[in-house]
Amino acid sequence: MSSQTRSNTKRTLASPSWKLASVQLQDAYTDYILSRQAMQCTTATLTFYKYTAGVFLNWIESQSKTSPEQVDAHYVRQYFAELLGFGKADTTINAHARVIKKLLRFWFAEH
Repeated sequence: MSSQTRSNTKRTLASPSWKLASVQLQDAYTDYILSRQAMQCTTATLTFYKYTAGVFLNWIESQSKTSPEQVDAHYVRQYFAELLGFGKADTTINAHARVIKKLLRFWFAEH
């Protein structure tokens, strides 16, 4: 599957597209979203987290990474550099940064 097709994949907790993802990343993504639901985030916030984290995870998978432990600062910087290269607005990049920061902190705290 090409990275173009993967980047258009909408991730949900029950999405069949997860069969394409590594189990480790799937579990880590699901745990993160469940933690946001447990925090009683609004529907709009959950939708935003699902979308933004999903786009990032699709990109991470395109870099042949299969577990949260493989995601380091280098890849996060590279991801933001690509967003800038696509001409994304500063507000978009900041929004992605907030979600990714929360995602990575959650993964780190959960080991």
